[in-house]
Amino acid sequence: MKLLKRIVWFLFLSIGVFGVSGCESTNEMRTAYFNNITAPGSPQNTIKVTLQSDKMVDEKYFDIQVRSDRELEVQVYEENGQSITINLDDTRWNSLTTLMVEGEGKSGTETYEKYKMVQSKTYVFISPEEATLTFRLVVGEPEENSLKTGYILTNSKEVSNEFKLKLKKS
Repeated sequence: MKLLKRIVWFLFLSIGVFGVSGCESTNEMRTAYFNNITAPGSPQNTIKVTLQSDKMVDEKYFDIQVRSDRELEVQVYEENGQSITINLDDTRWNSLTTLMVEGEGKSGTETYEKYKMVQSKTYVFISPEEATLTFRLVVGEPEENSLKTGYILTNSKEVSNEFKLKLKKS
């Protein structure tokens, strides 16, 4: 009987430890999702990011961050927008908003959109060479930059999983 009590006690303890450790790894908020919607055979590499409403992030502002596995110059445009050339010159995270503003020649004039005002965004990337881009979506608070010409996103928190897009050569 003592042995049975010890086995039952050990089982309860084990279940409790695994239950607590399992819950801790799932507390990350994921409210934005990326999808590759590139048409088969198309040289236009297309992603769609979908933002799901959540009262924890609805009042925050968002940005898409991107990094490349190599130095790369790509053309990017938002659906129904103008093509802009952006430079990804290292493998660190870059603000897509900043890259697009710099590509337009308007450096330092970044503005961010409120999360709850956008349901989805579609971006097209055209690359002269094969590469892999990694994306994530972050939310935060806009703060005026030091030049008072635009904004930076502060206290950022990631709200999507990292998404990899393998660019096809155009």
